[in-house]
Amino acid sequence: KWKKTVEEHRNWLIEDAKYRVDDSKRLEGKKINKQDIFGVDGSFKKLDID
Repeated sequence: KWKKTVEEHRNWLIEDAKYRVDDSKRLEGKKINKQDIFGVDGSFKKLDID
């Protein structure tokens, strides 16, 4: 079943493969790492809720 689905969407998959991120074009200081990928700095070990 999955093979048939892939074959039906073949053209879209080929076109989609052309669009990728080129990290070499990022501005300095804007590199993505595991810690800030979700935009949250620090941790929630001490969380104060009012």
